[in-house]
Amino acid sequence: MNIYKMPSGDLELPDYYVRRNPNFIHFVWLIISRCNLRCPYCVGKSFRENPAATLLDKFSPVELAQKFNKISVDHNKKICITFTGGEPTLCKNFTAFCNELTNLGIYFSLQTNLVSNTAEYFTKNIANGTIFQVEAAYHHWLLDKDIKVRTLYFDNMKRLQDRGIPCVLKLVLTPEYLQNYDERISIINKNLSKNIPILHQLYIANSPKLSVKCKNAYPYAYTQTEKMHLDKILKYRRNSNFAYMNGAGFFKGMLCATGRDYGVIDILGTVLRCGTGAKCVLGNIVKDNVKMLPTLTPCSAGFCSCTQWGMWYGKDPWNYIPNVDKTKTFWNRFGKDPSLKDFELCKK
Repeated sequence: MNIYKMPSGDLELPDYYVRRNPNFIHFVWLIISRCNLRCPYCVGKSFRENPAATLLDKFSPVELAQKFNKISVDHNKKICITFTGGEPTLCKNFTAFCNELTNLGIYFSLQTNLVSNTAEYFTKNIANGTIFQVEAAYHHWLLDKDIKVRTLYFDNMKRLQDRGIPCVLKLVLTPEYLQNYDERISIINKNLSKNIPILHQLYIANSPKLSVKCKNAYPYAYTQTEKMHLDKILKYRRNSNFAYMNGAGFFKGMLCATGRDYGVIDILGTVLRCGTGAKCVLGNIVKDNVKMLPTLTPCSAGFCSCTQWGMWYGKDPWNYIPNVDKTKTFWNRFGKDPSLKDFELCKK
């Protein structure tokens, strides 16, 4: 399985192998903006209602898959795509497209809520060949109260597991969910294999100025007691995410391979170097003119907020000690001890 774990036992990147392998180009593709759920904490509220057409509305599965095959041939590298959205399985002919990618030897991962008829169709008909992983979000606000939907989620997950497809349950942690946490987890354990990897998803606001807009984000929405629960559950991930994904401010100038071995694709097919820094356009899937950068280039982002962590390229952030002055500024801003002791976990 392509499941990697951090020293604490928490999950690392599911696509770790791809990101560390120079023979791959990894694309994160926001393939659709629409979603079948209306989660109150959704970070994509601004675009989830957007009925914008997807590329699968314009091209057949074979035609679209061939466009990625061309990128592979042009760069003499393998391709891996992480599908995100919206809900990717809502795309027209999505499963057929994924199976065509498998026929061409193109790898992919899927981020999904797993509670739609199209998701069920995917679990029943997807070819088991080049699929790296299915990361299925467990939205407790719905699944805890709707037994029918929860049953659909578990049935779809078990079907994928029975077929040998690596799965991760992404558990969305809101303040509400931390109440009776053990009891809620027991529901998952009763319905799924106890060795199912659980990735705790914690929304973190990257600036105190945004606290009013981030009522569901850590740390603003959490009581002191809830934070203590999180310390037990997520100590490693909370420290690492807080330091490296949300405004640490020491990425600028670091050599980074985003744009060379990694790219972000928007719903129109435009390929960008990453989702955070300067919008360096590398071409468009539709126009067959995607050209990745030939070398490592300096990062232009003030912070790395990409959920796929493009900053794993260049230098390993876990072993990267940042500029001390910038680090002190960062910790001071959040009222923490301006020392490097919080980075000790990252070095182990």
